Amino acid sequence: QSFNQVPSYPGLDKLVHTGMFFVFCTLIYNGILVQFKGRPSKWIPVFIVSILGILFGLLTEALQYYIFTYRSGDWWDLFADCVGIGRSGFAYLLFYVKRNRKREKK
Repeated sequence: QSFNQVPSYPGLDKLVHTGMFFVFCTLIYNGILVQFKGRPSKWIPVFIVSILGILFGLLTEALQYYIFTYRSGDWWDLFADCVGIGRSGFAYLLFYVKRNRKREKK
């Protein structure tokens, strides 16, 4: 079978962008938790990871728009990247709150 015969649907590209940036930022949050031995601050990592993720998304879209001829940069791809970044930050905050509640009960 050729790759063109693989079923697809509109918006699959945006879903992939969201998922990739969710995983990317979640791995960074995991690194922060390991680096600070599970006791990082609450909002500083969210701010830093969000800024880094948005800058990386801007870089990749700019490279696609200006450099690569076989790819095209798209504002909606950047928006999907930001959705993945936001979802990852939300998951981190939920984990942070859950983890602190467990510590308070001890």
